[in-house]
Amino acid sequence: MWQKLTSLTTAVASASRILSPVLGITLYALISVEGLIALEIVATLVAMLIMMSLHFYEIKVEKQERVSQKEQFKQTLQYVKKRPFIRDSIVAEIVVNFFYTAVVTGSPFIIVNQLGLPNSVVIWTETGYSIGYLTGSLITSRLRQQNHFGIKIMSTMILVGISLVGLGFLFTVTKNQMIISVIGMLLSLLMELSFAIFDLAIEIRLQSTVEHNILGRVSSTLYTVGYAIMPFGTLVYTWLYDMFPRGSFIMMISGLILITYTVLSISQFVRNIQKDDSYVKEHADQIN
Repeated sequence: MWQKLTSLTTAVASASRILSPVLGITLYALISVEGLIALEIVATLVAMLIMMSLHFYEIKVEKQERVSQKEQFKQTLQYVKKRPFIRDSIVAEIVVNFFYTAVVTGSPFIIVNQLGLPNSVVIWTETGYSIGYLTGSLITSRLRQQNHFGIKIMSTMILVGISLVGLGFLFTVTKNQMIISVIGMLLSLLMELSFAIFDLAIEIRLQSTVEHNILGRVSSTLYTVGYAIMPFGTLVYTWLYDMFPRGSFIMMISGLILITYTVLSISQFVRNIQKDDSYVKEHADQIN
């Protein structure tokens, strides 16, 4: 249930990201600016009425002693130490998000500045990202929840690395606008599809195996640390692309490093998942 809800919610968000520009342009061509403002007001009123019609039920819980933020943080760290899988997931999120910035920062720069191609080529690769995340979300909603979790994580990390290497190689061997547009879109689609399955698999695993009283803190720690690396990665790769004229080589090296890291960490990750499965079975009454 958690898996399907999370995956479909993400799929809807991805679909809206793809369709909204098209619908926006269509509406702008059919309706005046005043009409668009009126339409937005109507949509906001409808959303407000829907929210007002919802019924919320208060759930009585036992009063617990208030704990300081510092103490909550310590409790979260202690919990993560008991479950090395969560620590591995945090590290994996940091690594993948860091190298992911290599393509987010590098592709537009390489295509426009180093290859001298028009912005339309960048649009094709960006379209691949949107379609890939939508497809990955839909695939995740159809997969069984806990089956082959380690394989899903490790294989998707390797696919992200392969996509990075493939894009770098593509930018190295050709400047043909059509080839880069088509193959670049396919590679970016594969990368984002893999990233979506990786991201959602970890999120679903946490939601279904972490006790409810600490789930919020564990999830926020995972995603805060994971996504906090992206601005740092952007700074690093912006500097690298400015320093070296062949940005495609930087992209290929980044992909190879990601693949190497994944291969070297497979055995430890699988062992910790097996330990975590035992923990989940022992504490099933607290989790469910």
